[in-house]
Amino acid sequence: MPDLTPDPEQESVAANTDRELWREGDGGGNGMSYYADSIHVTEQGLIGIDCGGAVYVLPVREWHGLAAERERHEREIHEIVSALPGLPHGRPTVEYARALNAEREGLREALVWAKSSLQTVIAGKPHRAVAELFAAIDAALGVPDD
Repeated sequence: MPDLTPDPEQESVAANTDRELWREGDGGGNGMSYYADSIHVTEQGLIGIDCGGAVYVLPVREWHGLAAERERHEREIHEIVSALPGLPHGRPTVEYARALNAEREGLREALVWAKSSLQTVIAGKPHRAVAELFAAIDAALGVPDD
């Protein structure tokens, strides 16, 4: 078994040269908690952000670039969502999603009814066009091919 006793000649303690800018209070009265979210500046001038124990350290321009990229993504999402037909202004809502699902289910029911009505009318004597129509209805319903 290896000897795990520390060698006093090799033992060194790293000095923390980071300068803390902000730390979230822990609600315990002193406002300081080692595990609280915080922001610091390193000796090299990098910005470190600690959230939930995960620390990311980047130059200030890269942090700024991340914020700009996020803003660009939000704009792109807004443009896509705005282009959807019948979507209310702003972000999609649960009510809108429910309305889309109800509309889709209504269309599905209409297609099922149309198919069964056509099957009844032709009474087992399908023509090629009717067979193609059934295939198209099945495709719209997501029914696998036989």
